[in-house]
Amino acid sequence: MTTAFPRHLHDGVQYLEFLGRFAPACGARSYFEIGVNIGKSLRRIDLPSIGVDPKFMFREDIMSAKPELHLFQTTSDDFFQTRSLKAFFPQGVDLAFLDGMHLFEFLLRDFINTEKAMGPDGVIFMHDCLPLNAEMTERERRPGQRRDVELKSYWTGDVWKLVPILRRYRPDLEVTLIDCAPTGLVMLRKLDPASQVLSASYDEIMEQWMEVEMTDASLEDFYKGLPMSAASEVLSQVGA
Repeated sequence: MTTAFPRHLHDGVQYLEFLGRFAPACGARSYFEIGVNIGKSLRRIDLPSIGVDPKFMFREDIMSAKPELHLFQTTSDDFFQTRSLKAFFPQGVDLAFLDGMHLFEFLLRDFINTEKAMGPDGVIFMHDCLPLNAEMTERERRPGQRRDVELKSYWTGDVWKLVPILRRYRPDLEVTLIDCAPTGLVMLRKLDPASQVLSASYDEIMEQWMEVEMTDASLEDFYKGLPMSAASEVLSQVGA
């Protein structure tokens, strides 16, 4: 089942609940997360896990029932330069959640580096790529200058650009847009750890996309032709 956009809000299963239900149902044996922050998502995953964030701000127990947890208080770029995910998970990462810096060049690098370490049936989720209005896609977070007061606390930055970029450069990927509240999830499957396409095209992508800005009109165009899958149905497919 797919639903049409535009809508005021994504009204599917809240993304934290979605991840907490998806992880045990999909058969994953390992979990990797960029952008841990206070640990709201990491605490819901009871798998051997690795979390990366330049500044952890935990407010509660994030260990939960995990058999092991490795935390790295550093940027994702530094993590990938100095560490190997395969050293922790030799069979590859089964499930990854990318929720780091909300600028597309950071998310692109995070995807490139994470895909290299994914297992054969691995799944990557990207957060905040399905904005609700054009204001929240600005590269600078400035809630005090937003016209849409109701949504002024939402800042997705310009990571929405990963959707058209991946569709253009990596048509081999299976890209699923999910209506998780509040700003959606993008699920990526049929990953290819050996692919060099995005790395080889990185400078070209930066040149093409760095100055592109979302407008009210282009937001509507962004969603045209992009089917939105219901979170409940995605969970049902994996038996959650």
